[in-house]
Amino acid sequence: MLALFILAIVSFVQSAHWAVLVAGSKDFSNYRHQSDICRTYEILTKNGFNPDNIITFMYDDIANHRSNPFPGKIYNVPDGPDVYIGSDKIDYKGADCTAAKFYAVLLGDKAKAGGKVLESTEDDNVFIFYNDHGSSGLICFPVGPYAYADEMSKVMTQMYQKKMYKNLVFYVEACYAGSMFKKYLTDQTNVFALTAAHESESSWAEYCGIAKYKTCLSNEYSQRWMEHSTANDLSKITIGEQADHTKDATKRSHVMSYGDLSIRDHKVINYQGGYDAEVDRVMKVVKPSYIRPPTAGETPQWKTVPQRQAHLTYLKTAAEADMFGSEALEYHQELAQKKIEENRRDILQSFWSMGDVETSTIEIAHDMPLYRRAIEAFEDILGRMNEFSIWDTTLLLTRAINENKLTPSTFNAYVAKLRTMA
Repeated sequence: MLALFILAIVSFVQSAHWAVLVAGSKDFSNYRHQSDICRTYEILTKNGFNPDNIITFMYDDIANHRSNPFPGKIYNVPDGPDVYIGSDKIDYKGADCTAAKFYAVLLGDKAKAGGKVLESTEDDNVFIFYNDHGSSGLICFPVGPYAYADEMSKVMTQMYQKKMYKNLVFYVEACYAGSMFKKYLTDQTNVFALTAAHESESSWAEYCGIAKYKTCLSNEYSQRWMEHSTANDLSKITIGEQADHTKDATKRSHVMSYGDLSIRDHKVINYQGGYDAEVDRVMKVVKPSYIRPPTAGETPQWKTVPQRQAHLTYLKTAAEADMFGSEALEYHQELAQKKIEENRRDILQSFWSMGDVETSTIEIAHDMPLYRRAIEAFEDILGRMNEFSIWDTTLLLTRAINENKLTPSTFNAYVAKLRTMA
């Protein structure tokens, strides 16, 4: 009996909570992704999460960006607190913020990651929050190749086989986020995923169009779950309650759940908090000052916009504040680039005799290796996809593959068409 008691004590002491927080973008127009990750870091640490067990990915070009009206600071809500965690708390920044290093971190591969990695065991819970752009079957990173649904599935399977977690909760803020899990995540690997959107829609940016900040500060889905974590004692609410709240409160996209739904019954503290002698109890509720929501009939001082509009919304807001500034010039340059990308989209649509894909229901590409090849060819010839091409191009390629208009045998014809567009 004594031996069993000692074993129980040892198991309790050795168990831990781990988190991986990822902002997969760069540039000031994508401010909201790094802002959400900083806010999440604050929520976790103020609820007793051990900072040594949090691994962060951020390009780290926002706080001190030339366009930032508040140098050295990042805000997640209007008139809220500065949430910037500081460069020293970012584990993978700049050129190290890649999908390959993300995979290596999840698999505990220090040689490939080159830095801090998950050292979790079968007794530990893991929380992952990814925040950035996504499209059908992929999520973006600021450097190098994107992370694809089939690759992510293999990594998650390897984590399960290596017994790198007891249970894992994966939140994803991205357009078409459901496509990362719908075909790939089963209920057999102790993983619960909550996504900002289903497999065929955009997620939305929030707190946009405010002159003093210029850019969008956050995202609708992210705000809803973070507000819930902030306003509640995490030991008293469940993952399911948070998922339901987030789904009901997110009005412009469909929040989706995938994987092991039994995890819905687990307390949120098991993924977003921990034990820390420096806090006055196991959990410490975070209550920064939030912007007051508009009352009935009142016009809010901010906008909520689809992700594909966020880039131009930022530049337009900045241009209106200074019609002769560099950002006003950049706004007009980006409008010209938008026309170029739209022309390229129209050429590809005509090449495959397709109509508008933006409003189509898109299933993930049935040939993911071909999908990757097609994206890589596009970027090799026409350059890195941008805010105007990422969605249209990837959705076109997905549909072309699924309708057998793009196949291995017709791939060279597609490449030849890209060359005429360069």
